[in-house]
Amino acid sequence: MSKTSLMMARTSLCALAIVIAKPIAAQNFSPTVQPSSVTLIPRKTASRVVSPTPLWGFTTQEALAFRTLAAADTLTDNHLTPVTNLFNSPALLLADIGITLAAAPDPVQISNQLTYTLVIQNSGPVDVADVVVTDSLPASVNFVNASTSQGSATAEGSGLRWDAGPLTNGGIASATITVTPTSVGVITNTAIVAINSTSVIDPNPDNDFATIVTRVNGPGVPTLSVQILGSIVFDRQTGLFEQPVEVSNPGANPVPAIQLAVQGLTSGVILYNASGVSNGVPFVEYDQELDPGASASFILEYYVSNRADFVSTNFAATVISASSPTAPAGTIVQLDREPFLYDGKLVIEFIAIPGATYSVQYTADMQTWNTALPPIIATSTRVQWVDSGPPKTPSVPGGLGQRFYRVIQSP
Repeated sequence: MSKTSLMMARTSLCALAIVIAKPIAAQNFSPTVQPSSVTLIPRKTASRVVSPTPLWGFTTQEALAFRTLAAADTLTDNHLTPVTNLFNSPALLLADIGITLAAAPDPVQISNQLTYTLVIQNSGPVDVADVVVTDSLPASVNFVNASTSQGSATAEGSGLRWDAGPLTNGGIASATITVTPTSVGVITNTAIVAINSTSVIDPNPDNDFATIVTRVNGPGVPTLSVQILGSIVFDRQTGLFEQPVEVSNPGANPVPAIQLAVQGLTSGVILYNASGVSNGVPFVEYDQELDPGASASFILEYYVSNRADFVSTNFAATVISASSPTAPAGTIVQLDREPFLYDGKLVIEFIAIPGATYSVQYTADMQTWNTALPPIIATSTRVQWVDSGPPKTPSVPGGLGQRFYRVIQSP
């Protein structure tokens, strides 16, 4: 409960200044008062506004009204409007409950088992007596079984309900759901976590749901495996974040080419060296045959305007037909400086027109030119392009003179 205290001067002057002391805040509120003081003119009214701001969100306002006096009046307590119990709110109990969702293997062959792993966490600050998770499950799967680290899971409609029970501050619980896909293509699964209580509020609803997309291959289609080779690091040379990812062919037959989709990127994170976009999901490609047991290593480049750290762990690799980018038409641009190597990468630099589109081509024999993807849209008058191997080129540059480059400006 919040109370507002008054300091009053007993006087019969024509103008009277009344100052209200700082309100005493109710729990989880931060109050402000505007203006800091008011001057009462005889036969007039004045008001001040106390704004109690809950520490977890919104602002409300209450106005304080005061009577004024004639010059000859004698001020008494009865001349002031009572202002106690100005705002009264019960203590707010907050618990940030979040959920993550993973799927393995990805891709999965039709009729083989696919396992979803759900993890919920209470980031506090208070304990929660009852947490419930609902998983809609894709329409084209058959449910096999489910297990939980606490609570119980039961079928609910075409999906699953997990009554996880209590989750203390900092507590974590998990569940696994096993299904078998019944059709080829892409399937989407969404899980939602909620607090089963009216006395505890989740101040961060953005992490209350998780969605994952999994590709289902038909019989005989090789299943590729994806492995993250290292953490995401910032490259000061390029101003981009980089992440090494490896795609392997564990099958008995070669695959003609690979497409690696990067799913679930957070807002503001752009896959800078994407070869294209499919259904809103960016991807890179490796247009070389991959033998059985062989692997291709990608350096994924991400642009983040505020350079804040992020996590990217949701990948899907699929077999595609090999294709070659269309040779660009346009004017060859003079390279501004000789290519140079750093950290095993090769950098070329050229003068550009902001907004113009440029394509980098490379060759080993000065006869056959290949086009690197994606094309570059210049954002300044000078552009640097880095060859770090796949997905831009088939392999990492071996050294100066072993690969030659040219830049084409599109008309």
